[in-house]
Amino acid sequence: MINEALKDRLKRWGYAQQINDKAKPILELAEEGRLIDFELSLCRFALQVIEDVRVGIQSPKEADDLFVLIDNYISEKEIGDELSDEIHEIILEGHHFHHFGEDYGPDVTLMKNLIEKFLGQQKEDK
Repeated sequence: MINEALKDRLKRWGYAQQINDKAKPILELAEEGRLIDFELSLCRFALQVIEDVRVGIQSPKEADDLFVLIDNYISEKEIGDELSDEIHEIILEGHHFHHFGEDYGPDVTLMKNLIEKFLGQQKEDK
């Protein structure tokens, strides 16, 4: 399955088309081997998801599905070792969006801090 085409992988996982459509541009970066761009896009994506859930544009369940889908991709493609710890933690927190607003929901402050830390490291590396 590691070499399965992205479109086939998305179809097999069975998420709603709108979830696939939102995640696909980020996953395509990983497909192309552009992992730094993947991580940067994931940071921007996570910030947008946080805001969209906060204002009600996106449901917590949809946000949860997005992060689980991305995590599934990372696991199946076996690229986790190549990603930063901050990215892993952001995705892990994203798994809790179905509990948004509850005690067990995502810590969006932590997510934003991790994103800021990751982006700051990228600026230092340039």
